[in-house]
Amino acid sequence: MKTYWVVTVKDVGDCGAGVSGYERRFEFGDTEEAFQCAKGAQAAGFDVSAAKVYASRERLSARVST
Repeated sequence: MKTYWVVTVKDVGDCGAGVSGYERRFEFGDTEEAFQCAKGAQAAGFDVSAAKVYASRERLSARVST
């Protein structure tokens, strides 16, 4: 078990192919990397949310995969 940051980036303006918005999740073990990802996505105009989770790598990947 380890602590990870999960950053979700969403483009609410992207409504192509019947999708109500593009969303992608990124997993980071390093706080600084997660912060830089969130900061860059926000600067590009995306909606950003982040969560700090405690899980095994296998369980984390299973939970955030689409």
